[in-house]
Amino acid sequence: MEGTEKGSAESMTATGAHKIDVVTCATIPAAAPAFDSTSIYAPEKAVRPSTVLGLVGAGNIGIELNVGCDLFDYPTAITMILMIPFVVIAIKHLGGWAHAKIIAHNLRDKITTGRLQS
Repeated sequence: MEGTEKGSAESMTATGAHKIDVVTCATIPAAAPAFDSTSIYAPEKAVRPSTVLGLVGAGNIGIELNVGCDLFDYPTAITMILMIPFVVIAIKHLGGWAHAKIIAHNLRDKITTGRLQS
């Protein structure tokens, strides 16, 4: 929220808009791209370290792999070894797809409202 440009919020305040109007019509729309990128990449940032943390005993996904190896349950261990990269790649592609949809939607909005600069 601090990184947003203050121009639209200041102009709304100068015209006498209430604080809630400034927040809903200027601040939140300006901060939406940062919120989107953070919420899209948060699951990806959470899955990768959870595997490593589980292997060192902190729980999460890697603990299943560790238990499988400790109990000589190799089918479970192999399944976990094969599934962890699949889950990481799937989450990465899902985040990329969502990001592309948001970018396309924002671009389409700019084109239809005439705000696209050449």
